[in-house]
Amino acid sequence: MPDLAPAADALKCDLAAEVLRSSGQLRLRVSGASMLPALWPGDILTVHRHDPTQLRPGDLVLAARNGGLAVHHLLAIHGPLVTTHVWRGSPALEEVRSIRPRDLPACCGCAHLAGCTRCPGLAYMEGDLRGPSSLDCEKSYARTGIPTPF
Repeated sequence: MPDLAPAADALKCDLAAEVLRSSGQLRLRVSGASMLPALWPGDILTVHRHDPTQLRPGDLVLAARNGGLAVHHLLAIHGPLVTTHVWRGSPALEEVRSIRPRDLPACCGCAHLAGCTRCPGLAYMEGDLRGPSSLDCEKSYARTGIPTPF
């Protein structure tokens, strides 16, 4: 039987990157010990998207590494800071991005459909990649004042 763990890990990283890209922040649980004593396994981090030109040595950064994500202290910046998008070129993420609210049975009749900002990463974290995201529904209600069924 093939080992599906690397593909599952890659999909998790792609979805995490999509959440960060679309919402500007990401919460994740620390699983390693390389940042002890600053970060402990089980700690919850909230990562915020920032303009790379505003980063300074000593800042914590989230980086793509060996098919996963890693948190590091930024030690130094030599020349222009080059950033890469951990989600670029991912077929799994492109499939996820192709999901539209109008194609989802739970969303197709929603009063917010025309202006929906559904994030597949949030939906996935709430338990159903192909379902609505209650957090996005709450944001839509806050923007429009129109109640949602969730």
